[in-house]
Amino acid sequence: MVTTEDGLQELLLHPDEVKQAAMNAYASQFKKRNSQIDSLDAHPTWKKAFEPILNADEPIYESIENNFTLAFWKKILQDINKNSAPGTSSITYQLMFHLPSIFVEVILVFYHTIFLTRLVPADWRFSTIFSIPKPEKFGYNMANVRPIALLEVVRKIFTKFISTQLSDILQDHNILCKANYCGLKGESTASPLD
Repeated sequence: MVTTEDGLQELLLHPDEVKQAAMNAYASQFKKRNSQIDSLDAHPTWKKAFEPILNADEPIYESIENNFTLAFWKKILQDINKNSAPGTSSITYQLMFHLPSIFVEVILVFYHTIFLTRLVPADWRFSTIFSIPKPEKFGYNMANVRPIALLEVVRKIFTKFISTQLSDILQDHNILCKANYCGLKGESTASPLD
């Protein structure tokens, strides 16, 4: 259901029209930010803040490369949201829990290869957008839905592998300063706001 220029409600039935209406609804919900920053050259303070740290203590990050293990796989699977929706392959977290170890070892070699080569599978750059109703009554109105991105479970587990280890390193070595810690495990923005 869309509202026409005359203010009337129109029920769309043709798949192409429904797809276009969904794209328009999502575009209005998620507008591109107008930061007006084409380059950091005009902002010397921020340019300095975002310069790569060339003297980073790289040995502390080596543990990531060496931790594509069955033990860490099991730890990650314990910490994930098991009710998360699967991607288009329909591979679920439940399936991952019951994989024979030989398959898990193949996935771990795959993850390690991605990490070392920095070559991410092309399909991982895409997601499936799925509409779910907002708490209000749906009424076939596209304004009453919100999109969620369905990502492949294998991709989400890989991301969890990297983010969990990186978070641990940042916390253990006190790398982030001041209020930059809110994304780390057990931390939030609530205390600086109190």
